[in-house]
Amino acid sequence: MRRGLFALVVVPLAFVVAPARGDNPPLSLLNCDNSGYEDSFGRCTPLHPGDAVSFPGFYCTLNFLWMDPRGNRYFGTAGHCTLGSPVGTVAGDGLTRPIGRLVYTLWDPTDDSRDFALVKLFPGVKASGEVRHWGGPTAAFTGFDPAPQVMCVFGEADGLSVAAGPRTLVATAITQPAILLVNGALSYGDSGAPVVRSDGTAVGWVESLQDTTHDPVYAAHGGVELGEEVVTRIGPAVKAAEKALHVRLSLVTTRRQSCKDALPSVP
Repeated sequence: MRRGLFALVVVPLAFVVAPARGDNPPLSLLNCDNSGYEDSFGRCTPLHPGDAVSFPGFYCTLNFLWMDPRGNRYFGTAGHCTLGSPVGTVAGDGLTRPIGRLVYTLWDPTDDSRDFALVKLFPGVKASGEVRHWGGPTAAFTGFDPAPQVMCVFGEADGLSVAAGPRTLVATAITQPAILLVNGALSYGDSGAPVVRSDGTAVGWVESLQDTTHDPVYAAHGGVELGEEVVTRIGPAVKAAEKALHVRLSLVTTRRQSCKDALPSVP
């Protein structure tokens, strides 16, 4: 049985929802200068890819920031992170403070490419498209690469994306258009986490454990899953969201490359 990497056990479910109505947050719920995120030193900072996102009963990780032609901003995460949350649900940051409303979610447990959700940010919430600490994405990578490579993942399990640097995932090649198989160690809370190549290009986000021959080992909270992992690639997942929402989405990019110096080379 495949498992999504978030805080609680998941039940197979797949659904697509339409855009939510109303963009205003509940009164008196936003704080921290309306940033929606407070770092470990108590300072208010914008939301970044790699920060935590919360839905009722679940914590996961934000992947990339998107914008539509009207200037509306959206943060992505994994679709299974929203399990049980209907469209219009107010999403929170890592401290459950409101950041926006769920406008799209899709999770098909039989298809790893269909695992994506979008939170439309409230106008007052500050957000950055740059992966926290390390920069990127410089662009979306939707092509193919036959070479082995090491990539960075910025997961929110145990607050690692804020407190520490990137972790690594190893791919023997990028050959499939909708998913990417990688090897590495991921933990509960990492679902939805952004995955970037050494050149800063965005590949996709953490979806699940694929290779069940590797028995996962769990601590009391936030255990680690070892083995072959699945990354949902950007291309088809975003196109499906655009079709459902009747909107064009542009990835918010930065010129600063992501984690290149932190990555070991692959022989």
